[in-house]
Amino acid sequence: MNSMPTVVVAYIREDERYAPVTLAAIEAARSAGAQLILYDADSASRMSEPLPGTWSADNGERPFGDRLTPEEIESAGRHELAEQVRAARTSGIDTFGWLASTRGASDFLDYADAQGAGLLVVPDDMQDEGLLARLRGAPAPGEIEGKADRAVLTVPVGEPV
Repeated sequence: MNSMPTVVVAYIREDERYAPVTLAAIEAARSAGAQLILYDADSASRMSEPLPGTWSADNGERPFGDRLTPEEIESAGRHELAEQVRAARTSGIDTFGWLASTRGASDFLDYADAQGAGLLVVPDDMQDEGLLARLRGAPAPGEIEGKADRAVLTVPVGEPV
């Protein structure tokens, strides 16, 4: 990658041992002068979507965009993520959040692609087999082309308590 990213997307979890991922993403966005999106993998649920859909909007349109403000995150009941976004904004970084519908790597990559992410910040313990190689651009089985133009920062996380 030859230029600084304009968008950084970080795969975060609510567990405190993942705080280094958020901190590394904030520093990377600050260094690059990039926007930051905190992708909350823990918002995924088997029982419901983390955000209201078009069925709940008065005018039939999607009530939220694809980057959430702290107020929108709060309205979805995710106070901790809203506070993280606010803290990053207070430090001068143009920061948003996103509430994942699934924890899968494929959805994370699709979201990052849709946002034009030039840098992905991920924990070093991601469980999906081959995920880190795929994030770095190696094609998954059945894929024709990888995504080699994107940088990946892998951050060590703490041990489970």
